[in-house]
Amino acid sequence: MIIIQKQTQKSIGTWQIFSIFCATTKTKKKQLLGCALISGLGGFLCFEVVSTEPQFTSNESSWYIADPMFISCVAGVVSLVVAMAFMIIFDQTADTLLYCFVYEKQSGSGGRYAPDSLAALLANTKE
Repeated sequence: MIIIQKQTQKSIGTWQIFSIFCATTKTKKKQLLGCALISGLGGFLCFEVVSTEPQFTSNESSWYIADPMFISCVAGVVSLVVAMAFMIIFDQTADTLLYCFVYEKQSGSGGRYAPDSLAALLANTKE
């Protein structure tokens, strides 16, 4: 009987580790997608503004930009750095919520402090 319990506990731990790995992989994909979208949008909007506004396109203006593509690429890189900071914070928060939920479930408190949406999402998972 004791041997069966230890094997069951081991398989529960393995399943939870696999679930956490899958959730972490999904957030990494969202993190990459978010960084790509935000940096692309930042570069695109910069290009649109720099190439259409008269203060940036006129040769007589003190704000004239000779190469709007270079400025747009720099804006895209700056947007990428800012997006990465926000997406890393998002990823850490999601991982922390998941780890706390699993720990609470194992300790026997049943996830009473988990957000309702997280508890409903993970209610049907294997234990």
